[in-house]
Amino acid sequence: MNKLIQCVFFLCSVLFSVMQTNASTPEKMQTFTHSYQLGDTLLQVTEYRGARSGGMVYFHPHDSEQVSIQAARKIIAQHGGKAFVVENQGKRIVSFSLQGQTYSFDPNRIFSAEGVAATLRKYGPYSDAAREATVQFAQWLSGLLSSGRVFAIHNNRDTTYNVLSYRDAKGHPAQGVKALYINPGQDPGNFVYTTNIGLYMAAKDSGFNTVLQAQDVDDDGSYSVYAMRHGLDYINVETKIGDLADDLNLVAFVNRYYNYADLTGETWATLEKGDLVDLVATSSAYNAAHITYITQVLNDIGLKVRTRYAQQEKGGDPLWYSNKDSERLKQFYEALSAPDSKAVWDIRGGSGTTNFLTSMIGLQPPTIKKPMIGFSDATGAHLFLNSKWNWPTIHGVLAEFSTEVDEKDGVRINDKTSITSVTDLLMGRVRELNYSNLTPLNAAAQNVTELPTTLMGGNLTLLSTAFGTTLQPANRPFTLIVEGIGNNQHQLERMMDQIAYSENMEKIQAVILGEFLKHEAGDSPHDTKLTNLVLQRFADKLEIPVFRWAQFGHGFINRPLPLNTAATLKNNGDGFALNVQVR
Repeated sequence: MNKLIQCVFFLCSVLFSVMQTNASTPEKMQTFTHSYQLGDTLLQVTEYRGARSGGMVYFHPHDSEQVSIQAARKIIAQHGGKAFVVENQGKRIVSFSLQGQTYSFDPNRIFSAEGVAATLRKYGPYSDAAREATVQFAQWLSGLLSSGRVFAIHNNRDTTYNVLSYRDAKGHPAQGVKALYINPGQDPGNFVYTTNIGLYMAAKDSGFNTVLQAQDVDDDGSYSVYAMRHGLDYINVETKIGDLADDLNLVAFVNRYYNYADLTGETWATLEKGDLVDLVATSSAYNAAHITYITQVLNDIGLKVRTRYAQQEKGGDPLWYSNKDSERLKQFYEALSAPDSKAVWDIRGGSGTTNFLTSMIGLQPPTIKKPMIGFSDATGAHLFLNSKWNWPTIHGVLAEFSTEVDEKDGVRINDKTSITSVTDLLMGRVRELNYSNLTPLNAAAQNVTELPTTLMGGNLTLLSTAFGTTLQPANRPFTLIVEGIGNNQHQLERMMDQIAYSENMEKIQAVILGEFLKHEAGDSPHDTKLTNLVLQRFADKLEIPVFRWAQFGHGFINRPLPLNTAATLKNNGDGFALNVQVR
């Protein structure tokens, strides 16, 4: 091949990728091959692309670490995403020929000029021409990975490199490490390394070994340093060679953290008479005497009730939670996982659910989905189950709040809403909901003809707490439902503005505003007027449809709203309506 042909081949390989589609892989994903001429050597990067849109961008630089790419392929098939694998005949170190000389480098040490020089010198001869050629290859490779978030996947041998490698002689975080968590009950070879402090905290809460990279880390040419200096989220999951189960667990954990569960609009299995419902207490302490009333009401409908997973702490909690965070987490997860119950119903709201939800991210979702029912503080649980487990739930009356239970306990909240409004949905007696008389609050709402969507959201206080954290709604298009209580109008406007100016607005298709009360016992006409003013000003700021439908929340009426199921906002000709498909 003469020099002209070599030059043309080189330029073409840089500017274009030779892409070969293969739809017959076991995971039902597409496979593409990207080629790059590095000196006299043709290097190839394989891209695995999931059938579903969205998902993480994975980077697998070391071809000697095969277990980690197996895990990524399985996760991509389930959640979508892309994985880029540097092909190297099962070897870690890449070699190439240039001007008759062979050079070698670590493909995870080439993302800075300093790193390239160091890795070339470590593994063989060095020349400025080889350094420049490798830098160009790294720029091409980082272009393939172009994303605000890159997930590297690696395997290690544990004995030579593990999470303990990131502490100094005194057991403190080593230089270049901002924070370090080591769980003595976990294998040190399995850990998460990240530049994202939120992910670090969630991994720590979930009991995983984890390392948070510092800003002043030495430049070794690794992609983690590149990401830090370019403002990218970087995640690296390290597992021991051969530990596919641990690899899958950690990779799935990171996907749950970033809300990469696909929203499919699935519903729950229909309940029959005699089926079991588990009561849970995820929030504040409840009146134990009311359990008798709740049980009687649900028994009369034909459902059995179990309270095993709603046990309260003896002596009470200083903040009036029903139990310790760890115990509420344990009971809630066990109720969701119980194979013999068909639904989980929160007894009451208050506060405390969000205290333990980040610890749930590390837990594997049960294989059978079941609905959770509740509102108010249960909003945190809805967001978690909808976004991270892709479960359908029902925003509706708490077990303690309904017409039937109110007749016995006098709680008064939602006392004009029958508990059968929810049980009819659970038991298939109602297969779709059609709610009319939605009031459009802005021009975008007036222009709606038909908008397919799915519902997510709930209580404003919980939403404003969740926005900007891992508990925020899923990163898929949805309609946000919002209701509130206990906030004066100044607080209300601040919290609504937080929604209006949050990054979540990129995914919100529309907003439905429910009941907003300043006082649980009812508001004065003056309070109501100011509340309506705040909500109208919120609607006026937005370019998406905003509707008012005060039929859900802490008032007398709380219509059930299935979340993470198929829904449609539409103009029926005589007004605006919400249709939710349940069956």
